[in-house]
Amino acid sequence: MRPQQAVLVVSLLVATATWPLHAFAAQFTLTWMDTADNEVGFRIERRMGLTGTFGEIAIPAANTTSYVDSSLAASTTYCYRVGAFNGAGDSGYSNEACATTSAEFALTVVRSGTGSGSVSSAPSGISCGADCSEPYLNGTTVTLTAAPAAGSTFAGWSAGCNGGGGCVVTLTANTLVSAGFEPAPQSAPQSFALTVTRAGKGSGSVSSAPSGISCGTDCSEPYPSGTTVTLTAAPAAGSTFAGWSGACSGKSTCTVSLTADTTVTASFRRRGNARK
Repeated sequence: MRPQQAVLVVSLLVATATWPLHAFAAQFTLTWMDTADNEVGFRIERRMGLTGTFGEIAIPAANTTSYVDSSLAASTTYCYRVGAFNGAGDSGYSNEACATTSAEFALTVVRSGTGSGSVSSAPSGISCGADCSEPYLNGTTVTLTAAPAAGSTFAGWSAGCNGGGGCVVTLTANTLVSAGFEPAPQSAPQSFALTVTRAGKGSGSVSSAPSGISCGTDCSEPYPSGTTVTLTAAPAAGSTFAGWSGACSGKSTCTVSLTADTTVTASFRRRGNARK
């Protein structure tokens, strides 16, 4: 005896996201009442739109009462019917049930400003840099996260989001969000003082390259950390240069790389004075 006709009481659960089967696919869940007691299985048929030809999409086993049809296109109407079968033949088809999947909307990220950085999304899809626009099903809530590159800072969201924290968007229309990146503020380099003192009974001057020290008149000057300064001693008439002490030694030029406040002494003696 052929099985009795099934009644398709379709619970079409619309627009349920399925990851990662298809990034933003809709799915319908079909349920039916199994009114037969001698079926071998069921045949589920589907057509696209309210007219057209049904085609078989699944053969669930006996006593099955539900089926999930996933990876469906957005904004599309699908119709379903169910029939039972056994060795004697097929039952009649159930009633038809139709429903339309949710629409998809594009979320697009643009990056602004003179800095650089990237934006990622949860659920996945946007990775901007490379992929800055992605379709999501109507009603999907997407969280965007901005990551500034080295030497840049995140300046905040505009357009579809505002502020400097996370950006949360619920898609009910095509949406544009702007992420601003600016160069990170540059702190002033640390400076250290180079100080020259003159000693001895002779006289003379000390100059620097790069300029700054002209001792006589200017015997101390700040320089950015790491600056290499060369000091040159010039004895006055009737004097000779006796040498460096402190951060330098010897009688040639004095070269100092500044990583801390530094003092150098230049000694001058009177010409013909063996001691000073």
